[in-house]
Amino acid sequence: MSDMQDPLDMPISDCNEAPADAAARRKAKPYICADNEELPRFDRPFYRAVRATAKRVTALEVPAKEAGCFNVPAGSLFRISCKQGTQVACLNLWQKDNLNEHLSASQTRSKHATHISTGDRLWSNPPYTRPLVTVTYDSLAWYGWDESDGAGVHDVIGSLTPRDGAKFSKTLVKELGITTEEADKCPHTGLNIFKCSGLTADSHQYFVKASPARKGDYLELFAETDLLVALSASPQGDFSNPHRHEAKCHPLTVEVSAPIRRCLKAGSSFSQAVTSRTDN
Repeated sequence: MSDMQDPLDMPISDCNEAPADAAARRKAKPYICADNEELPRFDRPFYRAVRATAKRVTALEVPAKEAGCFNVPAGSLFRISCKQGTQVACLNLWQKDNLNEHLSASQTRSKHATHISTGDRLWSNPPYTRPLVTVTYDSLAWYGWDESDGAGVHDVIGSLTPRDGAKFSKTLVKELGITTEEADKCPHTGLNIFKCSGLTADSHQYFVKASPARKGDYLELFAETDLLVALSASPQGDFSNPHRHEAKCHPLTVEVSAPIRRCLKAGSSFSQAVTSRTDN
């Protein structure tokens, strides 16, 4: 036994010899895990009517390289814009009255895709597992998927950096009046808005490149429940420069709008549930 070479000292190809039927095993037919028929449909006429009647009620700015926190009532729209220049953002969501329910990147990714756009939803974690928001408009929907490297915009695959996590905790302390220790326990996961990213074809590693967003581009979302929202402006700006200290950064603009009540009452079963809360 002592004369045998340790497998960890051997090349992977030597200690993991492919079986005779390896080619056949690799040809197994893939299938999509999510059952799209079971997902709530995107009620386009309803969301179009909501957008058409919505009036702005709140506007705020998240400074460059900083984070901000704000509330969005159920049935409202909120728009995140890079009005002053291209700027990547990280978005975090919690159910306002239950911080144990929060945005789940993995649930969103498994039900939709690695990147989201108009008609997709951002889902919460189990045991809740429901949409927190619906994307009602994406000005970057034209980008789609890059044919050369498979990149897309607005991803739920990149993890939150320690820097973003610390900024989110700081905003929660200020907004909720809790301790830093309590804020750190609030789950932090995120949607990377305006970020252009993907997985490399050879090593399947996460990569980023310059955001295709232009000055004035925005992502608009409909709150399916009362939300506490945290938004961070990345210190790497538009990610065109891998050196953070050389990045040009801009503030982010947030606008919250409310539609007229009758539009909410005309919505899908999903939105009717929201209406029952907003009518109280």
